[in-house]
Amino acid sequence: MSVRNAIYGVIWIVAAVPAICRADELSAAIDASCNETGRGAAKAMEYRQIGGNAADMLRRLREHADSSTNPYAVVALYEQERLLTAAFELPRHYTPEMQARAISEFENAAFLACRKTARAAAGIE
Repeated sequence: MSVRNAIYGVIWIVAAVPAICRADELSAAIDASCNETGRGAAKAMEYRQIGGNAADMLRRLREHADSSTNPYAVVALYEQERLLTAAFELPRHYTPEMQARAISEFENAAFLACRKTARAAAGIE
């Protein structure tokens, strides 16, 4: 699974923004959402790099979503599951430098893929 596939759940935000929204406001909303995606990707990869258990994390994500009153919890869960799966498909590193690099690269890739996909869906760029 690619990082790009991991962020398709974010596109719902584009549909939720009114059509009368200015392009700069829409762009800012996309960037804010994609920043969250990047942070989620960093957390998923950090968990991967410390040797976390994917099945355990997926179970905890689902428990959290089940107990949430947030109507977007299902969408967030879907995105988090996809990011976690993508992180665990990449290798684990054992030196702090390589772990930090893997986390940073995964975060950046998720942010950029999210931004590119959402902006294209919104007709920006």
